[in-house]
Amino acid sequence: MDNYFKLKSFILSLKGADFLNTKLIIVEGLPGFGKSTTANLLYDILIEKNIDVELFLEGNLDHPADYEGVSCFNKSEFKSMLVNSGIFR
Repeated sequence: MDNYFKLKSFILSLKGADFLNTKLIIVEGLPGFGKSTTANLLYDILIEKNIDVELFLEGNLDHPADYEGVSCFNKSEFKSMLVNSGIFR
């Protein structure tokens, strides 16, 4: 829990920075290192400051930066991919 307060203190220290004028904040890291915790904390702080914010966690189909996990093809695109895929058919 000590890290929680350190992180909150750090985020709050950014209040005067251009950080709060950004359109997209991406939290990256290794599995188990607190990405979701950090993103949720950041979300809570921004909500407390009455900043309009959306939280997209990994696996969310509406995630603006998750191209690999949510890519899809319509029937025509899928057929074209199969025809042109060579050895991967």
